[in-house]
Amino acid sequence: MADARTEHELKIGVTAQQKYNVNSSFSDYEFGFAYYGLGQLRHSNNSLGEPYGKFFKKKGVLGVLLNMNIGTLSFALDGEFMGVAFEDE
Repeated sequence: MADARTEHELKIGVTAQQKYNVNSSFSDYEFGFAYYGLGQLRHSNNSLGEPYGKFFKKKGVLGVLLNMNIGTLSFALDGEFMGVAFEDE
């Protein structure tokens, strides 16, 4: 849940690695997948991402929907499902 104390846009998602450089974002790496508060997806990149969802900052309830049976990762913002963000080929 984002709140008024949030100074920067958040990244929410999943990573397949427990250990990585914590001075960077998990989604900067090939093993990280995220929805970024600028309304973008992030994977293997710290500055570029496909448009996805809506901008969010300082407010909103974020949902992460990981279906490991069919290999999809989706997100929701304030209960609004935004579609599949990542899919395992």
